[in-house]
Amino acid sequence: MACVFPRLDPTLAYPVPLRPSVFQHARFIDKMQPGVARIKQEKHEVYHDEPLSEADPRRWSREDVCRWLQWMSEAFNLGSVRPDRFQMNGKALCLMTMDMFLYRVPEGGNILYQDFQRRLRNAVALQN
Repeated sequence: MACVFPRLDPTLAYPVPLRPSVFQHARFIDKMQPGVARIKQEKHEVYHDEPLSEADPRRWSREDVCRWLQWMSEAFNLGSVRPDRFQMNGKALCLMTMDMFLYRVPEGGNILYQDFQRRLRNAVALQN
């Protein structure tokens, strides 16, 4: 007697990854458009209207971190950035992961993380 296996439904065999809804994705894209255009225009160069005096984020004070957050929220239209959730200096920001940024700013933490990491890479490259 041959053993007969029931046929598996391929949609049940592989779990479906969770994705944001189309509406959430569209809201995210709409919110990021001004920032993306600005980044493409300036090609990741140092921004001319930056309020930061120190280029190396490892040397930022708490006030520098607050100025950076304020500038980023205006430049990228991030309304949900609360400086009281970032009561730290630049060294502490260096220890934060993407998840930590996303926990503090759910709708823009990835932008803050990417910008901070870019600044950190540039500072390390200039140091070496």
